Amino acid sequence: MTQRHLRPKCETYLKYLFKKTDEMQSLHQILPGRSSSSADLLQFQKELCSVATGEGYKFAGVKLVPPSHEIVKGFQGSEILMSPVFSRPSIDKKFSIKHLNINGVEPGICLFTNRSSGRWEYSSLSPALELTGSRFPFFASSLNEYHSDLCGNVNVITGKRLFVKPSESDLTYHFVVSRDGEPVSVGFGKLFETNILKTTEAVRSFVNSLGVTFEDDHFVLFSGVGPKTNASPGHYTMNWGKFGTTSCTLL
Repeated sequence: MTQRHLRPKCETYLKYLFKKTDEMQSLHQILPGRSSSSADLLQFQKELCSVATGEGYKFAGVKLVPPSHEIVKGFQGSEILMSPVFSRPSIDKKFSIKHLNINGVEPGICLFTNRSSGRWEYSSLSPALELTGSRFPFFASSLNEYHSDLCGNVNVITGKRLFVKPSESDLTYHFVVSRDGEPVSVGFGKLFETNILKTTEAVRSFVNSLGVTFEDDHFVLFSGVGPKTNASPGHYTMNWGKFGTTSCTLL
């Protein structure tokens, strides 16, 4: 599909994504569908980034969804999915479940790069809470639709950055997610399913394909590190032990 055809679709999607309008034509007519190729998906994501940044929305980073994620497994996917993330301003980290169509809270881990060295390498990390949802009336009906709908991302709340070299750190993690002080999700695991250098190269290639500049404050969100908790009003905190905490409030 040409840029001329993609641009109005991206503009319409962004208006709905950032709640500039409550009127929305069928997403099946806007987003790449079940039969779309990976090239079609990437072309849509690239144009979406161009339109979003042109309209003043801030590119925040990249979301990685591993094949082990429950949604990817449910659609019988076998590859890592990557999608752009855009920041959503908030007051005191408070978000409306209804207004933003939030249906889940997921633990995540964000890695940040240090570009001053001239190389693409991770230099710091932080715990993250990801607010997830779907712009479809219920849920995406195919992996391509989920992928093109920003892999369900609504917002990412990061904690204080810890400056370490992940390649030299023990990234076996333990975490507890609580709501109003009561644990709702606990877990542990290892961050990288594949070699960190391969992951870094894949992200760099994806960012270059999007045509965006990856700055030091941009992150790579590793999702799927723990189970999703259904969104309910309350104060959520993710405690990642020695790597710190982060929190937000759902209204």
